[in-house]
Amino acid sequence: MNDPYDLIKTAPVNLYPQEREIIETVILGPMFPWYYIGQQTMNKSLDYLPEPIRPYISQVNSPFLSHSLLMRTEDEHVDHTSRPLNQYSNFYEFFIEIFHRFMVENGLKYKKIFRANLNLNWYNGTGHTEPHRDHSWPHYNFIMYLDTCEQGQTIIWPDDFSVSYMIPCEQYTATTFREMWHAHRFPALGTRRVVFVVTYV
Repeated sequence: MNDPYDLIKTAPVNLYPQEREIIETVILGPMFPWYYIGQQTMNKSLDYLPEPIRPYISQVNSPFLSHSLLMRTEDEHVDHTSRPLNQYSNFYEFFIEIFHRFMVENGLKYKKIFRANLNLNWYNGTGHTEPHRDHSWPHYNFIMYLDTCEQGQTIIWPDDFSVSYMIPCEQYTATTFREMWHAHRFPALGTRRVVFVVTYV
């Protein structure tokens, strides 16, 4: 395929020793600021999914902890470089440098970032979170795993849900894909799943 975004690409993330230290001692440490979000998506039911597959999709629109690196925009024309300062976290530049390096090293390009976030999930049953797409306009997703958990796989489906792809939650790897339905399995009881996510075009 000519367009690299037609593929789901997963690759290791190259980090400098000082970046690993910050992630492991600050981001994953006991003093990092996390904020409670009551549900994964704004959907109230699975009625937005294709009707034939609704009975086969388990889901939990569950709470999670969030740290917004760059606040979500609802306007696809807004550029990430022209936001008010109060829409950026102090950790934005640290993580966007990691994202930028991953993209360059893997021959991928981006023009706009619509959202950048850190998400922390915990055990909430044996199912998975709400299948969703992050924006109503064309975009790509980037997910970097900051820890490893066996049951925290990312699940990706095409529009017709004819097949599913399971991406392992392995520390310091990342996956990127064109807008597709996605969710994630809950980590095992007593563990957590921490990811750095970006939506972009």
